[in-house]
Amino acid sequence: MASSDNDQSLPQSPHWSTNYQGSRASRKNYSEEITEEQNCSVWITYLPAGCDSAMLCHSLRGTGKIYSMFINPPNDQHRTSAAKAVFWDHLGVNRLMHTVESGQFRVGYNRPRVIPHRIKVSAQVPSKRSRVIEISGPMEIVNRDFLNAFFLEKFWFGVESVQTIGIYEGLSIMKWSFCCYRCQSQYAVHHIFDQKRRQDLTDIERRFWSQVYVRWLEDPCA
Repeated sequence: MASSDNDQSLPQSPHWSTNYQGSRASRKNYSEEITEEQNCSVWITYLPAGCDSAMLCHSLRGTGKIYSMFINPPNDQHRTSAAKAVFWDHLGVNRLMHTVESGQFRVGYNRPRVIPHRIKVSAQVPSKRSRVIEISGPMEIVNRDFLNAFFLEKFWFGVESVQTIGIYEGLSIMKWSFCCYRCQSQYAVHHIFDQKRRQDLTDIERRFWSQVYVRWLEDPCA
């Protein structure tokens, strides 16, 4: 999804970056035929070399709800990182641009540059869904080690933070702040419900999973 972070350019192809390693078969990875005023995707360069999605999410607080992001680390030619970030709607882009223009947008000690991404993405349907979810249920399942292993068997993900909100009489409540909604919190919720519906669970597993509940929380970047 990324091109050079030093020449400040975007992919020359209308659809693909030369470095893109994702699936070309998915229509979700094509640029949409929309106006720039509808584009919710931005290209962020001059990020710190060690920037990860948690650091970027923290710096985007107060701009807008995040749909997805992908960070390109430094390579042999470039010493800084670059990222593609997609907001839930264009208001997030406007707020970020305002923050950049006022000189207030910083990631670590760096003052990144932000421009519209060539691969355009339109706004998502307004929804309570977000990259942040609350999971409650028996401590045997709702703990970081178990859920981390469970999710990693199903999909790749990154987190901004994982918090235990409370534990009471064998039940635990956790807040998982993923770095993306697309293919991360979205998949987490899907696989939890899929697990609850499985017919091959033991009686004990079925009893535990039947007590697991999930709800969407507000994105702190919104």
